[in-house]
Amino acid sequence: MKHLFRFFGTKEESWKVQPSEIEHMIHVLRMGEGDRFEIMDGKGKIASAICFKVTKKTLDFMVDEEIEEPKPPRQLELAVGALRPSTYEEMIPPLVELGLNKLYIFGQDFVNKERLNEKVKDRFHRLAITAAKQSKSAWLPEMIFAESLDETLKLFQCEPICLLPGSKLSLFEVVMTNQGSAGFIIGGEKGFSDREELLLSNYKKATLGPQVLRAWTAAVAATAVFASKYHT
Repeated sequence: MKHLFRFFGTKEESWKVQPSEIEHMIHVLRMGEGDRFEIMDGKGKIASAICFKVTKKTLDFMVDEEIEEPKPPRQLELAVGALRPSTYEEMIPPLVELGLNKLYIFGQDFVNKERLNEKVKDRFHRLAITAAKQSKSAWLPEMIFAESLDETLKLFQCEPICLLPGSKLSLFEVVMTNQGSAGFIIGGEKGFSDREELLLSNYKKATLGPQVLRAWTAAVAATAVFASKYHT
């Protein structure tokens, strides 16, 4: 089967593809009349379309099929302390490819709040879109930015597990015995402050192994453990 490129768009009365995507289709991929492609809205809807008119600035298309994929019945929520912006280039794509459903990024007691500025947030969203298109994911993870760990803990839909090296419980064992949705919490480069550790004192702790992992490595590894049970 011929590979079909997938693009990001919206569905209201009719499907629309983002202007930046149209430009890429025309000038980079050089799509022409009769070429087929797919459109996703990041909310489960996917359309199959065909070009019927292309100019230097516009691309007209017709949708001939549309499907809607339901949300997975078991959801994974992941909270990560705000990292250096460049780190998300490594972390977000595999999280999307593995089927993460909700990502919380929270400010920590000793972290510069500029790590959560609007420019950074927009970059995160674009990284997620690119990964979803490449991996043929129908759903984009919901991204929520919180000022603190305190605020984040109130947002979880299930009882989260804190991932800490040296914990007695293995995350693999926890996930394999879990029958529903799950939530994980991971600190940033410096871990958690004393105050944050106190907030987490009553939550279950688990480890990914004896090694001390970087925050983004732990995030991807934990998501992969969950995906290996429910998303494969």
